[in-house]
Amino acid sequence: MTSPRNVFRGVGAISAATEEICKRHAGERVLVLISSVMRARRGARLLLEEIARESDLAVQEVEGEPTTERIDALARTFCEQPPSVIIALGGGSVLDTAKALSGCLGSQASSLELLDAPEAIRRTAMLYAIPTTAGSGSEVTNISILTHGTRKRGLVSDAIVPDMVVLDPSFLQETPLALRLYTLLDTTGHAIEASWSKDATDVTDMYAADSLGRITHRAEEYLSYDQWNNLELLCCFQTASMHAGCAFTVAGCNVVHALAYALVDQQPLSHGKSVGMALLPTIAFFEEHRKIVPSLASHQRWHEKLLRLYAPWEHRVYQGAKPVLDIDRAARTTFDNQRLMSHFPDELSEDVLRRLLTSINERITTHTVK
Repeated sequence: MTSPRNVFRGVGAISAATEEICKRHAGERVLVLISSVMRARRGARLLLEEIARESDLAVQEVEGEPTTERIDALARTFCEQPPSVIIALGGGSVLDTAKALSGCLGSQASSLELLDAPEAIRRTAMLYAIPTTAGSGSEVTNISILTHGTRKRGLVSDAIVPDMVVLDPSFLQETPLALRLYTLLDTTGHAIEASWSKDATDVTDMYAADSLGRITHRAEEYLSYDQWNNLELLCCFQTASMHAGCAFTVAGCNVVHALAYALVDQQPLSHGKSVGMALLPTIAFFEEHRKIVPSLASHQRWHEKLLRLYAPWEHRVYQGAKPVLDIDRAARTTFDNQRLMSHFPDELSEDVLRRLLTSINERITTHTVK
């Protein structure tokens, strides 16, 4: 597993990292990709002001989930004066944008060309990740999820693993509750799917168990309004996200994320919301039909804890969603997603996947029909 060389973590991490970045890259061209919301934060302003004093700074705001078109447009913008450093400051979409852009600039190729031939990916710029949500784990993974048309595809290469990670809990303090919930569900999916995976190792199991332990013990605090200034708690969940990322980078995600992508194929949903919509019915289905998934017998303890944990939040998870219009198509899409499904330890037929999707539909209907 390729890992970042440096991790700055805890209160004041952004200040320490800013000092280090300015020292390393004085006089160089530095590109910062940032969300508009984060640009106004004190830590982000400090970073931009200090780099601007020491280096040739370019700032590009990034909004929305990355698409192949957006990545290619950014590559055209910066190809004539490519940066020696790319810094991503934002949520998983900003980080994935930076990772894909670094590969396109280094390889002098389009994002679609690299999706089709990931072995051709090269990176010449240093890549630093400053996540402002705790969910995607993108700061430590070798994958960037891009949308091409209506389909989500993974750009996978060790070449796009960031060189530096900065986990400063202050960036999580003003995260809206819905976003905090959806990103937490994404982390949960990463951790539990990595633990299910037939490609799991002792090391990935250790990371997954640590992440799940943090989630099941402290998620109630994390989702409480009166705990948003608890920096130690926020740091705990940044670590949970990062460790889940370390786990699934090697072990891989599987059926939950494959189902989530099939849902997004039929209606616009944020990634975390779609994962949450798929996660809870899948765990409940596996518990009800244990003979279908004999390899997951040892996971019952985690399943029971997660179902209890998220039961009070189900209404928020499904709120605003629409039932799957074409279950057969969604089942085929899930079944055919071998990049993900190949990691699952038991064979799931299209019929089983249809039953799972029917269960998801039932939850959507229960929570959206008044």
